[in-house]
Amino acid sequence: MEAAEIFEWIARYVWPFVLMWNVYLFQYAQSSRSQLQDFKLYVARNYTSKQDLEKMLAGFEDRFDKRFEQLFQLINTK
Repeated sequence: MEAAEIFEWIARYVWPFVLMWNVYLFQYAQSSRSQLQDFKLYVARNYTSKQDLEKMLAGFEDRFDKRFEQLFQLINTK
């Protein structure tokens, strides 16, 4: 087989399967992203309450303040 014949064979028989496989993977990835987004929305709607969010944010503020104090102490000691 010559190079032109090999290229023609690949273009005619192999490339369509590769293209279909890539389309399949793209559609699968899109559906997975959509399902993940739907799940995140479901969790956000059903499992987070205002009290939980306030507790989480208060804890975040405490940790943030503690880290800043440690940073300032480190800077002041040098």
